[in-house]
Amino acid sequence: MLYRTANVLGYDTASYATDHSGVANWAIEGVDFVTTKGVMNGTGDGFDPEGKYTKEQAILTMVRFIERVN
Repeated sequence: MLYRTANVLGYDTASYATDHSGVANWAIEGVDFVTTKGVMNGTGDGFDPEGKYTKEQAILTMVRFIERVN
């Protein structure tokens, strides 16, 4: 969702490959984008696509998106 939003807003969405274990094929491009831009960092064990996502993490994600993607 963040990746598509950035595309629509005309932001640079170039990204670099990250660890994709456990990430669905349709989500790889978006995961690369948010991790490259530092919007999402994952957990100590890497990106955890099946982990719980708290309200606090969602707020931090949006703040980072606004700060780092523009």
